[in-house]
Amino acid sequence: MTIMRTITFMLSIFIVGMVELVVAGIMNLMSADLNVSEAWIGQLVTIYAFTFALTGPILVKLTSRYSPKVVLLSAIVFFVIGNLMIALSPNFVILIIGRIISSAAAALIVVKILAVTVVLSRPEHRGKMLGIVYTGFSGSNVFGVPIGTLIGDWLGWRFTFGMIIAVGVLAGILLAVYLPKQLATHH
Repeated sequence: MTIMRTITFMLSIFIVGMVELVVAGIMNLMSADLNVSEAWIGQLVTIYAFTFALTGPILVKLTSRYSPKVVLLSAIVFFVIGNLMIALSPNFVILIIGRIISSAAAALIVVKILAVTVVLSRPEHRGKMLGIVYTGFSGSNVFGVPIGTLIGDWLGWRFTFGMIIAVGVLAGILLAVYLPKQLATHH
């Protein structure tokens, strides 16, 4: 697997991992802006995790007959749309809907990227490459959440999601460039 593909996959997993927990660092800002208790804002983490776990297997099954490239690019588009809804949400209901859309897309992104990593890696390097690519998810908690919190503190919580959208778009462009057109991830 090439260095650019590896970086692209790590970035894609980083940004979807970051979205899961970034709310914890900016919940006071979101609460004040939307006039919703911090307890309810905190439930956005639960909603994300629950949706991710529930929709992941279903979406993988429903999209298994399509090209992984098409599936990943479509999922990135939905991820960006969900986060755009969050960034622009006038109320908590729209925020929840955006959160559900982005987390369902994120589940598909993570699973497909890990599957593609296996296919594109030489057999003797598959475990190593999966570990390297998955560090994007670990790094999202170590670096992404504090960065998102700082952006929220400096510019407002909506800018945190604006940055997530920008990185999501960048990840989509990189996936479009660095994923092969034809790639079989199932038999």
